[in-house]
Amino acid sequence: MRLEAITAKVRPRLGWEAIDLGFGMVHLHWKALFGIWFGLTLLPFLTSLIIFSDHIFWVVFTFLWIKPLFETALLHYLSRALFGEYPSIKKVILDFTLYGFKQWFALLTWRRFSFTRPLDIPVTQLENLKGEARARRLRTLHAFNSGSVVWLTLLFLLLQLTVYVNIVLLVFWLIPEIYLEGVLTNFWQLFWAPDSTLLQSIQAILIYSLVSFFSPFYVSAGFSVYLNQRTILEAWDIELTFKQLRDRINQQLKRHKTTLKSPSAKASTSSDNKISPTKLSCAILLVGMFSVNQAEAQTVVVTKDNSLEQALDLAEQMPFDQNKTEEQKERKLIEKQIDSVINNDPFKRKIKDSHLTFDFDFNSSPNNKKKSNDSDVQFGGFFGVFAQLAEFLLWIAVAALIIWLVLKVAALKGIISLPKKRVTSAAPEILFGVELDEKSLPEQPERTAWELWQQQKHRAALSLLLRASIVELVNTYNCEFTDGYTELECAEEVDNSTPDSISRYFAQLIHIWRLFAYGHQLPDDQQVKALCDNWRNSLFNSNDSTLEANA
Repeated sequence: MRLEAITAKVRPRLGWEAIDLGFGMVHLHWKALFGIWFGLTLLPFLTSLIIFSDHIFWVVFTFLWIKPLFETALLHYLSRALFGEYPSIKKVILDFTLYGFKQWFALLTWRRFSFTRPLDIPVTQLENLKGEARARRLRTLHAFNSGSVVWLTLLFLLLQLTVYVNIVLLVFWLIPEIYLEGVLTNFWQLFWAPDSTLLQSIQAILIYSLVSFFSPFYVSAGFSVYLNQRTILEAWDIELTFKQLRDRINQQLKRHKTTLKSPSAKASTSSDNKISPTKLSCAILLVGMFSVNQAEAQTVVVTKDNSLEQALDLAEQMPFDQNKTEEQKERKLIEKQIDSVINNDPFKRKIKDSHLTFDFDFNSSPNNKKKSNDSDVQFGGFFGVFAQLAEFLLWIAVAALIIWLVLKVAALKGIISLPKKRVTSAAPEILFGVELDEKSLPEQPERTAWELWQQQKHRAALSLLLRASIVELVNTYNCEFTDGYTELECAEEVDNSTPDSISRYFAQLIHIWRLFAYGHQLPDDQQVKALCDNWRNSLFNSNDSTLEANA
């Protein structure tokens, strides 16, 4: 790694500054990053959607789960672009098998849930560390500023979820309300049911697009935080400054040496002062003689006719090894000076740790010291037992909560059926503008409704069917309708309280009623005839079969 070839400005940064630097890297290399991402993921994702069209949910789940493997390609490109190497998209994709599967099993299992994953992956991929060496390296990198990576993961997850929900709600907002019957209550069945392949495919493409847009920013920000941690720990900025200073001095020395070797410089020097080259040569040789051991000292004769160039060459060939004893003395002296500087102001720091304690024992005589210690032990033992009891109760509450959630999810999926309490309730007087008077109902509501429909009394016919259905549902199935319920709320209550045949019939009746009452769309005679003919069979036959099953 050549720090002098780095393309970013190296300096210690705060966490949010490092993340902002990562976003700037995406802005600079967005074509290559998105090209690499789509080149690796687009074709496999679309192929999986086509092949496993009956299991699109699991295709999306698998793609999200193995996403860290694809992120290694983005990190591979960024790590080289940072130091001036710009590999092509084709080369990065072809070399994916060389770097993309390093410690893949751990990356897709227990490390998959790590909130610091964008900071940890460079340690595995770029430094090739594993085992205890990797753990020590991560402890060093996580010592400070690691909270910014945790917040980065949480915010990106929340941001993707927010954008997804807003896009779905925008689509719902553009659809007329009359066509959204049961959509919000049956959201999961609508979008991820096995028979809704088109909607599942649209959802899958939407999720893939969101993940593809945010992934380069996520990887680049984590890599930038990793670079910032190493800059602070290894003083990259200081090292880079010294290297730049060294290069500048070497350039000046080369330029000065070239100037001295030029004929014009030699002529001007000999004409101005013939002794100055000799004096300069002697000075250089004397410095070299003082820096060598006596056993290795050499006799160098420099005459007045020696040129400055020969003196410089001799000085470069002389050894500069210091005496070991002198080196040890100088080293000890330097260490003492360093210790004296560190142990004095302004480097010496004194930390005072103070805390407030309350002593309720007002009898502070030394004779009672032993008694107070015994009482403290007893007092602490009481709180220890209390803490264990509280922990035990807390674990019971957590276990009960987990069991309740599992049963609730299983009931929603239809795997099990939970017992439901039914409380007999009276029908409300009015629901969505329809009066529910049981005494005013005829003995055969379905026949009366059909007669009214044939007499062109459409509203009266549909309202009669609706009133009779609601009264029957309240009396027979104890459906709890309250004042102020809308049509969709009544349909949801019937769906949760009755068999499927009744809920389907009532949902169809509510749908026709809403189209007629609010949309002013008159249903066909065949639809109304079917409602009237199936009214008694749907309500009463389902009731009889339910009672027989219970018996």
